[in-house]
Amino acid sequence: MEETATSRINGNQHPSPDSALGLLSADHARLRDLFDAFDRTSRAAPEQTERVAGEICRELRILGRIEQEIVYPAVGEVSELSFLVQVAIHDHAEFNTTADQIEGLTAQDDALKGLVLQLREEVERHLVEEAELFFPQIAKMTPSRIKSMGVAYDRLRQRLTEGS
Repeated sequence: MEETATSRINGNQHPSPDSALGLLSADHARLRDLFDAFDRTSRAAPEQTERVAGEICRELRILGRIEQEIVYPAVGEVSELSFLVQVAIHDHAEFNTTADQIEGLTAQDDALKGLVLQLREEVERHLVEEAELFFPQIAKMTPSRIKSMGVAYDRLRQRLTEGS
């Protein structure tokens, strides 16, 4: 049986790292890992919390930009998802507001841990919604479209990470 993008998403295998789905999945995992790292450092190495919080904010801004330029326009072509794309764009604006607050704090600020926890909860809800609603739509696209989105995604990620 031929493996498709849909079977990779719905099954136990991960999407190909050279596809838009693979890159998006990897970025979602990277954000979750950073939130986990923040939890660990806040307990074991509080002096590192400011650095990890900054990494979370940086990665979240990069992911938001990529999603808004590459992923959401493609998913928004499905008329019944256009409203959800607008909600996702609004979510990223909210994330950026919280990230601005976080970036203004130091490890000694009592609000840092609470804001990162709040951001984590909001981002996790957003990531789950994307995986449930947007990933299946991307998986229905032609393999060449998924791959071309992946190429554009990767190029933009490289450009954004070089500039930060």
